[in-house]
Formats: sequence, C-alpha cells, structure tokens
Amino acid sequence: MDLILAIIVFLIILVSTLLLWEQARNRGEQISEKRDINTQARFALQTLTQTPGNPASWDKAEFFNASQLGLTSIPFVLEESKLYSFSIWNSSFYDNYKKILGLQGYDFALFIYPYDYTLQRFSTTSNFYIGKNSSATINEKVRLERTLSMNKTYQQLVLVVWK
Repeated sequence: MDLILAIIVFLIILVSTLLLWEQARNRGEQISEKRDINTQARFALQTLTQTPGNPASWDKAEFFNASQLGLTSIPFVLEESKLYSFSIWNSSFYDNYKKILGLQGYDFALFIYPYDYTLQRFSTTSNFYIGKNSSATINEKVRLERTLSMNKTYQQLVLVVWK
C-alpha cells in the first residue's frame, strides 16, 4: 500500500513539474517575441522620425519608389507633404511599407495627434492614420510614442506594431 501511495505522489509531482516547465517555456517564447517586436518597432520609429528617407524627396515622386521611408528633413520635425504621401499610398503600398521599415511579419498603425493648447494636452483625435486597424484581441502589441514638431506646433506620433 505504501508503494502505491509513493508512486501516486511521484506521478503527481512529475506531472506538476512537466506542466510548470511547459508554462515557463511558453512564457519565455512570449517574452522573446515581445522583445523582437519592440526592437523592430523602435528601429522603424527612429527611421521615420530622424531621416528624410531615400530618396529624400520620395514624397514628390509620381509613384512610390522609396528604398527608405522618413517623414522628416530635420530630425524630429515632421514634413506634412511626406505624411500626406505616406497616407495616400497606404492602401496600395502597405506591404512595401512593412518591408522598407523592417516590419515583415508584423502589422502596424501610425497615428499623428496634434497638441491642443487650450486643453494643454494632445488631442484624442488623430490628424493622420496610416497602416491597418489592430484587433482588440491581439496579445503581443508594442506602442511607441514620440513628440515631434510640424508647422511650428507639437504633434504626438504613435506607432503601434503587432503580430
């Protein structure tokens, strides 16, 4: 009888250990995936907010021909013409945008919120929206924010990246 009880206790401990091991492994994979998304999102945000793109006048071309996307001529100062072009070409070139920004395998949305000087905060309504709508059920999502200038007013750029 003692042997049967010892075997049952041993099996319970063994099964518990295996379940905890699997849970820890899954959590490690989630952390790694979140870190990868975060790294790619930060690189994309840096490129968009600190470079003019390549060619620098990609927004003035009759067709999309950029090998690098940048929304500024001076770091952290948005160019409205580049935002308009980025927005207009969104539906046709979204997959190209992802590739150029290094976001292959991910989806993204970019929002620009103006600063409301009356309320002393950023507006809750965006001036520009580029990318895809994210689902409310997405688990691995990264949201990055930067305060920039455009037309001598503050703007908040929000980049959301998910898998």
